[in-house]
Amino acid sequence: MDGFGIQITRADIDRWLLHAADYALPRVLQTVGQLILGVIVFVVLRWILNRIDKSFSSKTDTQIDDHFIEAIHRIGSISVTAWVFWRTAHIWGLAGLASLVIAAWIVALSLPLANLISKLLTVLQVEVASKTETTLDDTALPLLIKAARILTVAGGVVIALSSMNVDIMPFVAGASVLGVAIGFAAKDTLSNLIAGVLLIVDRPFHVGDRIELWTTPRGTGTWGDVIEIGLRATKIR
Repeated sequence: MDGFGIQITRADIDRWLLHAADYALPRVLQTVGQLILGVIVFVVLRWILNRIDKSFSSKTDTQIDDHFIEAIHRIGSISVTAWVFWRTAHIWGLAGLASLVIAAWIVALSLPLANLISKLLTVLQVEVASKTETTLDDTALPLLIKAARILTVAGGVVIALSSMNVDIMPFVAGASVLGVAIGFAAKDTLSNLIAGVLLIVDRPFHVGDRIELWTTPRGTGTWGDVIEIGLRATKIR
């Protein structure tokens, strides 16, 4: 066989196929073995967690242990899957893909962790904040839950980028500039939020109080009843 001026014989083709088989066959067998081992580990892990769930979690009144078991389920599933892909990448000599799998694993772990933190804070809100007379915890905890979710996922992304030796300082600088721009664009909203927080903390008046307004639109009254105190606005009628 003559292709592009290169003489290729049947013996050359047979030799290349033999080399390809010698290279690929052991790796294919190792890959299949990794998949089988991953399935076994996944099944055993689910069985153990289900036993723990039936033995302990179902006998308690609180939902905290249920949330932990659910998070461990998801973290275990993600970790086993990532381990199979990571080992397969190493088997085939794909170091770059293995690093990408590690980064994806870190980001994926941040999602169930963020969900766990959110649910634990929600339990705190239901079991603690609802039993207090102050409205500060009722208002602050939902904001804390959202902030915790965002920070957890953002932390996972930062750690993942660091694991790939990516310089995150340009991203931090860009986020700082974006934050300043948003701050200037939403300065009125931010000032209202700060005023709302101060009203909730200092509590100069309560819902149902009648207060006098120092500055009001022309043609409106200067007295009103407080019907709602929020972060962004206080409603007076």
